[in-house]
Amino acid sequence: MEQYFRTYLYRDVARLFPRLDTSRFLLFLQLLAGLAGDVVNDSEVARGHLRDSGLLHHLLRIPDLEALLGHPRHGLSWEGMVIEEFNRQLVCTGEPFEAYYYRTSAGAEVDLVLEGDFGLVPIEIKRGSAVDPRNLRGIRDFVAERSCRFGIVVNNDTAPRLYDERLVGVPFVFL
Repeated sequence: MEQYFRTYLYRDVARLFPRLDTSRFLLFLQLLAGLAGDVVNDSEVARGHLRDSGLLHHLLRIPDLEALLGHPRHGLSWEGMVIEEFNRQLVCTGEPFEAYYYRTSAGAEVDLVLEGDFGLVPIEIKRGSAVDPRNLRGIRDFVAERSCRFGIVVNNDTAPRLYDERLVGVPFVFL
């Protein structure tokens, strides 16, 4: 991972920005790694989302799975991995789509909203295997208000399940 990072920083980025102060850019990347997956306000550094989970873990100095599971950012890292998996699979289809995060001023949120020729699909991401249906109000409201055909809850359950007629739970391993 260190070799990958050094190639990225000292070869790829340096070619694009020859006068870049690499030490300051490294600090910037570490800052972004610390913000990955968080919602931040305008006074912070935008969304702070690194799409490469390997690079994220390297910058956060997370060397292995045990360290990741004990890290305070592990849930957000998992959420980012799920989002990236959806993006990767949709890019492979060649169909155009938009992906975004949704949050109301009242605090209701949906982790990922996909929009394309397939319609509007909200996706809630829960790292646990058991999802309390009471914690799905944000996605339920989104589905109802926008007349979505269905919403998806990605989790670590052992089997798919139907939370209601328009909300399905899908274990990540099924993706």
